[in-house]
Amino acid sequence: MNKINISTIGLFYTVEYQKVLKTVNGHDIIFVSTPSHGGAYVPNELLGFIPFKEQQEAARWSRSVNWYEEDCCIMSVIKAFNIPTEV
Repeated sequence: MNKINISTIGLFYTVEYQKVLKTVNGHDIIFVSTPSHGGAYVPNELLGFIPFKEQQEAARWSRSVNWYEEDCCIMSVIKAFNIPTEV
């Protein structure tokens, strides 16, 4: 299992992540899943692919434009990077 350091709600966490959703221009979009939490981490270098309003909506829920909650904002990442979803 790989690890990533993320910051949400002003706190820093080191979490294990299950997979890289997609690599764009050498930067990884990462799917994170824990027993109580999940979502996607988008590095600063790729935020330009996500509309500003959607970045702000992500920040409203997580206090970070980099973190997209699985229950409310993950579709911004899926749409922006054309990530296939499993049914």
